[in-house]
Amino acid sequence: MKQLYLLILVNLCLATQNPLFSQVSGYVHRYSSSPLSNDRPRGGFMKVGVRAYDAQGKFLTSATSDAMGYYQLDVPAGQRVRLEFDQLPQGFGPAPGQSRTKFLTSPASINLALWQPGQFVGSHPRAVQSLYTTSNSKKAGEPQAALVSYQAGDSTTGEAMTLANSAQVGSLWGIAYDRSSRRLFATAFAKRHSPIGPLGLGGIYVVNPEKQDVKPFVDLSALGIPTAPANYLREVASEESAFSHDSLMFSFVGKTGLGGIDVSDDGRELWVTNLFDRKLYKIALSSAERSPAATDITGYSIPSVGRNGVTRPFAVKFYGGKVYVGVVSDATGEKATDADLTATVLAFDPARQKFETVFSMALNYTRGTLDYGVSGWRPWTDDYQKAVLANNNGWMIYPQPILADIEFDTDGSMIIGLMDRLGHQTGEGQLYRPKGIRQLQQVRGLAGGDVLRIAYRGNERAAKRYELEHNGQAGDRISAGQGNGEGPQGGEFYFDDAFKASGITWHQETAAGGLALLPDQDLLLVAAREPEQEGYLGGGVKWFDNSTGAAVKGLSLLSKNQINPFGKANNVGDIELITEVPPTEIGDRIWQDCDEDGIQDAEETALADINVGLYQGDTLLAAVRTDSLGHYAFNDTLVSGGIKARTAYELRVAVKQPGYAQLEPTASLQGGNREIDSDAMLINNYAVIKFTTNAPGQNIHDLDFGFRCLDKPQTAARLNAEEQADTLDSEDRGLVVSPNPASDYVVIRYRSKNNQGSIQLLITDINGRPLMAQRVELNEGRYQTRFNLTHQPPGSYIIAIQDGSMKVSETIIKQ
Repeated sequence: MKQLYLLILVNLCLATQNPLFSQVSGYVHRYSSSPLSNDRPRGGFMKVGVRAYDAQGKFLTSATSDAMGYYQLDVPAGQRVRLEFDQLPQGFGPAPGQSRTKFLTSPASINLALWQPGQFVGSHPRAVQSLYTTSNSKKAGEPQAALVSYQAGDSTTGEAMTLANSAQVGSLWGIAYDRSSRRLFATAFAKRHSPIGPLGLGGIYVVNPEKQDVKPFVDLSALGIPTAPANYLREVASEESAFSHDSLMFSFVGKTGLGGIDVSDDGRELWVTNLFDRKLYKIALSSAERSPAATDITGYSIPSVGRNGVTRPFAVKFYGGKVYVGVVSDATGEKATDADLTATVLAFDPARQKFETVFSMALNYTRGTLDYGVSGWRPWTDDYQKAVLANNNGWMIYPQPILADIEFDTDGSMIIGLMDRLGHQTGEGQLYRPKGIRQLQQVRGLAGGDVLRIAYRGNERAAKRYELEHNGQAGDRISAGQGNGEGPQGGEFYFDDAFKASGITWHQETAAGGLALLPDQDLLLVAAREPEQEGYLGGGVKWFDNSTGAAVKGLSLLSKNQINPFGKANNVGDIELITEVPPTEIGDRIWQDCDEDGIQDAEETALADINVGLYQGDTLLAAVRTDSLGHYAFNDTLVSGGIKARTAYELRVAVKQPGYAQLEPTASLQGGNREIDSDAMLINNYAVIKFTTNAPGQNIHDLDFGFRCLDKPQTAARLNAEEQADTLDSEDRGLVVSPNPASDYVVIRYRSKNNQGSIQLLITDINGRPLMAQRVELNEGRYQTRFNLTHQPPGSYIIAIQDGSMKVSETIIKQ
């Protein structure tokens, strides 16, 4: 009993010594511009740092977000806290209306939405897709469509619009859109039986989708970058209905010409793979419409992957500041087996100029049947006899993988499009020479690619960052494709990819390699042959639900139930979205800095109803007022023509505001954290922040104004300085600063020869960095102010006054 009493007593004592803790918690997640998506936040970010600081700026506690994006901090109830988020994932930043720094009272629930501007789509996007023809003209003389656009949403309306024809561009694969300049770029593609455009296999074309205007952009071959063997000859049909042999191109597919292409998020670089020299190329883009020179182009050798085969690059995706390249090891070595056929995704860091492997998989998994019992992937071949079915029934079916496209979903998962190389080595009823027979015969090609989902795991080790779908499950998403025998480990996530007609499943694999993502609608666009059920020989696109893996609908861009040049081979190519420029937002917070340290402390009061102006030069573009939390923001809807990228602006706050005594800016740029300092300097009775915007959509949420406390008495500090100050009598003129040396405040007194007017005051450090700049009015020929050196480092400081044509200055020492 005595021991129990002592135990209770000890517990009571401990309870009285510890504050009652509460929780500050929240969720770090992906932003969506769709109102519906905000009801259920997108995938969370793991390992984002969260730190809490008290009213004195003292560190309290920290946490990191878990695998789902949630974090939790124990903070005493009623405690005022400054919350800071750091260690954000590469390429992501605060979304519109968000900030990395939050002010709150515990307990509280605080979420942070992050976005990547490169994934912004906007409203009513259009999709662009390449189509294939066998010649540059019809008998009637009308070229065939090679590049078309259509509504990308799931409720497609209207017909496809032709952007470029085969005479202008030939056969294309890679498509990239630069939304800053509203230009499409498309790459020449080596496809058997299909013509090459006027620029040859090294050609990149630029298309204005609004005007349907097509121009040559660059021919890499002409700049000394080989994209095919010299002086090769082809036999391509001259009319749409004609047949061709084009035997040499059978081995050239996937090995010559260009592959995937993408534009960097800032619109300054174009990235493309050269299939001939197997390099990744960066092409500098300029705002002017000019062709790149050789000096604008840089090549990077892609490292070899796999074994017993040649590394074959193709896909290009710019994401999160890196360039992702899709490659396969083609298993063409003498001792190669099916296990040597692999697909790998490499991430290239432009800053470090290094590649790293982020995902790799063997391609000997079980797939659905294309037809006639043919299913799994085969090693690459240049021998067309291997592709002819054993019974020689007029079909070529021999699926060879090309990693053609890469997309990243809103939860960080990777989606890869595998394209069947044979679909570009064959056509519909085109010619070939059977073994042992001199006479050419007709043959039909049948292709079937695949779409695989690779869940994001967030592991710090690149090789374990992603996990391949297994039996229809990718991460926490499970589809009805479990157990269908058509994917890795017994099932597939995107299961609804078969072609069915008359109640019969004719082909279980129909994907053609191209992908595009509608993140706000949670939809994946997949290039496919025969995308509509009952739509025999069509070619176009299928929409898949990214949550369930089910097909939503299909659209044939080629006429259904009619013969077309490539039939059941690959008759369509890549898909790209025409998206809007992501909106840009700038702003943050205005507060009272009562301890005058230039740092936003947790208990310091926000200033509401302060008028803030956004200027370009001396032109006022827009004005807003701070809310009750001191926040303000400018976005594209407030500024005519929007906030421009890479442009100099100013934010101005007049020191005389309705309802306030005259505002006095606090010390600027204090400490090493731009999120919590004050950025304003006093210039001509305005607190001014000068800044330059970045790429479109890169929000700036750290433009803060701090003002000295309006209610804090300053008498003690003022008297302390004045007791040591020199004085100016009625006959003295000039500048006096005291005390000197100083440790905190100095008093600045100036007597002018003029009784009225204004003077310019400038205070700098010894290196000329301005600390204060303002034009002030004289009062009966006198001016007096004080300056706080408390938070400045020891050293020399210069105080200068320009009074008409006369300039005087004093150097003071901070001890």
